[in-house]
Amino acid sequence: MLKNLSHSVFIMAAVTLPIFSWGDATFFSLGGRPALAQDTSSTDTIRFEVENFTEHTLQEFYISPSTDDYWGEDRLGERVLEREQKLEIVIDSSDSCFYDVLGVFDNGQEIVDPYVDLCINGGTYSYYGDNDRTLNVINQTSVELVEFYFTPASDDRWREDLLGEQVILPGSSADIPINSEECEYDFKAVFDDEDVIEQFNVNVCEGDGIVFSEGGQ
Repeated sequence: MLKNLSHSVFIMAAVTLPIFSWGDATFFSLGGRPALAQDTSSTDTIRFEVENFTEHTLQEFYISPSTDDYWGEDRLGERVLEREQKLEIVIDSSDSCFYDVLGVFDNGQEIVDPYVDLCINGGTYSYYGDNDRTLNVINQTSVELVEFYFTPASDDRWREDLLGEQVILPGSSADIPINSEECEYDFKAVFDDEDVIEQFNVNVCEGDGIVFSEGGQ
C-alpha cells in the first residue's frame, strides 16, 4: 500500500552518476562514494569508514583537500583491504569538508573521485565491483530522509533501518547494496517531518534507483 503523502517517489532506469553510499552517491566500475551524509559543515575531525566490495585488493588509499596539488601519505599504511574488509579513516584538524579521493587496487586500477564532501561523521566510502548491485536512493525533497528499509518481497518483515544513525540530506543520495539475486523488493522511507512512504513489489532489475521528490502521488 502506497500512502498519499507530501513526497513522491519514482523508479529510475539506466541512471549514470559520478562515482561517489551514505552522502552523495554513485555507481560502479570499481568506483565508490561516501554512502551517507550527515552534515556538510566544516569540522575539526572527520571520521568515516572505507569499504572494499570489489574482487580486488585495495592496496593504497589517499585523501587530499581539493585545494591541494599533492596526495600526501597512503592512509592504509602497511595495511590492505581485501574484499568485504573496512577500515576507519580519521582526518584531524580539518578546516574543509571537500577532498579528492584516490584508491589504488592490486590489478593496477586507480580510481580518482574529486571534490567529495567527507563531513559525514560515521558515514562510509564504499568501492563496488563491476558485477555488484546497488540501489541508488536519491532525496530530492527539502526534508531529511532519516530511515530507509529495503527487503526482498518474499520476506515478511522490514528488518533493520539501513541508514542507522545517518540520514540522506536533501539533494543527496545513497547507494544501498543489494545482497540478493531477487528482483522484487519492498521498501519504506521515513522522513524527518514524519511522512512515510511504503511501496511493494518494486522490480529493481528494471531500474537502477529510486527518487523521492516533492509533491503527492
